Amino acid sequence: MQLPLRHVILVLAGLAAPVLTHDAGARPGFRAQGDGDPERSLEDLLRQARAERDQVLSKLRATVEVILGQMESATVRVRPEEALELRKQMIALGPEIAPLLLASLRPGPDPSRGERFRAMEVVQVLRELRSPSIGMQLLDMSQRGEAEGRVNALRVLATDPNPERVMDGVRTVHAEAQAGVRTAALLALAQLGSPDLAELLAADFAQVEVVHVGPLLKGLAQVERKEVPSCVSQLLATERATTLVAPLLDYYSASSKLFNDEEHLLALIQLACKPAIDGSDAVKILDTLSEFDVTVKGATKRALDALRESSQLKLRESTLVLLARSKDKGARRSLMQAFDERVKYSPASSSVYSQRGDVYYLIAEYQKAIKDYKTAISLQRGLASKGGAHLGIARSYARLKRYPDAEEYLSAAPVSMTTLRELANDPAFKVMLETKYRRAFHLRE
Repeated sequence: MQLPLRHVILVLAGLAAPVLTHDAGARPGFRAQGDGDPERSLEDLLRQARAERDQVLSKLRATVEVILGQMESATVRVRPEEALELRKQMIALGPEIAPLLLASLRPGPDPSRGERFRAMEVVQVLRELRSPSIGMQLLDMSQRGEAEGRVNALRVLATDPNPERVMDGVRTVHAEAQAGVRTAALLALAQLGSPDLAELLAADFAQVEVVHVGPLLKGLAQVERKEVPSCVSQLLATERATTLVAPLLDYYSASSKLFNDEEHLLALIQLACKPAIDGSDAVKILDTLSEFDVTVKGATKRALDALRESSQLKLRESTLVLLARSKDKGARRSLMQAFDERVKYSPASSSVYSQRGDVYYLIAEYQKAIKDYKTAISLQRGLASKGGAHLGIARSYARLKRYPDAEEYLSAAPVSMTTLRELANDPAFKVMLETKYRRAFHLRE
């Protein structure tokens, strides 16, 4: 009698829970009847089930080991598209392979780049498979061993199909662990639906080392829990936030819809106005708001008054840019005056036109930006160029939804293929990437 593998595993799982036998009404000496088979004991059936399981897993193990080796090789050859295909092949084998992958979550004490990448690919496979058979093993892995293996186990646990079964164990790891393991445990609790998430986040934001708050914020951007934005907004109001500007902006950039929330926008601007913040960090906040087409008004606009006349030129300019984008005519006039004068006194300078083009682009006057950028290119007269004006034109055309023209200038820009691929992350090209003109970035699909 051949049993389907999933049935085999369910039967074997029952061995770990004797209650199954009692629930089935079985007693010592119970005899089962097969189709046309003489009476056989339950022990005989289980023995056959184990043999069938071992036979199937043996075949799967060979396939899994081949794919794991290919994953590691794909990393060495820098072929992400190949690795993606291998991941799909692994997932297609089904959740039965999950126990065979657990050892690969631990890349070792001094892993190579390929071993580390393979471990991360296995994390993705197991998260997709969501096998209920490995939860307890993952919990055990998360509590002992090297940090990287523990973190990988927690990343998989975050998608466990039975959250109630593993949540207490993950909470224990969070309470006892340090550094990256603690962060991974908190992110797992967030994804598992821990009811005390708000309290846990508030405590970690206040207590853990600043260097570990960044990875936590990055992970939280992928968690859809209503408590998360509220906790991040509260973090913005603390003095600690002045040392976390970069990760905070990464969080908001990944959760860009929050830029349209008045509470979050005001908190970000107030952070930029804090006396303790570094001037360059304040500039980053304001430039990010402009980059994401944020409009300030009312309380958020009034909050910028403290920076309009800043003695720091770049901070003052970034403030005026944000106000000018929000249709503040006085801010636009103050902003453009200095750049117009530079063009007036240096009409043969490519750089001054390129700089004014940058400002026109920042305040969303894209046609004027294109005109200045083209003038800058014409004034270069064969001189070496870093491609800034070409890219400025491409961004401006993309904002105007003139994608063929944007593609033309991206192709003409004297920049590397790596730079082109990185430009795909520029918000200016977000919509363009959804069209056939994404080909301009030469992405590895």
